[in-house]
Amino acid sequence: MAVIVDDFVLTGLNVTDNEEDALAIRRVRSLLSRTIRTLPGSRGFGMDDQYLDYPPQTAKNMFAIDLYEKVNKFIPDVDIEDIEWVELEEMPGRYKIHIKLERNED
Repeated sequence: MAVIVDDFVLTGLNVTDNEEDALAIRRVRSLLSRTIRTLPGSRGFGMDDQYLDYPPQTAKNMFAIDLYEKVNKFIPDVDIEDIEWVELEEMPGRYKIHIKLERNED
C-alpha cells in the first residue's frame, strides 16, 4: 500500500505574535509543497517523492529523514521536534502529518 499525504499541520511556533516564526512556517510549507529538482536555481529545495512507492513504515521513515535533512539545510533557524502520522479513518492509506517545530537557538 502506498502512502498518500493529504495534509500537513505545523505547530510549535508562535505565528500570531512573532513575524520570524510566521516566516519560518511559510518556509517549511514551501519546502513541503515542492518536489526536488523543480525549482530552477535551487534544484535541491523540496521534498523527494520517491518514498511514496514504499510500504507505509518505510515511506514514513524516508520522509522523516528527508524532512530533517532539508529543514537543517534550507531553514536552519528551525528544528523538527516531532513528526506524527495520523491515518485518516475514512481513507485508509492516506495520512495527515503533524509536524511540531521549534526555534533553533544555536
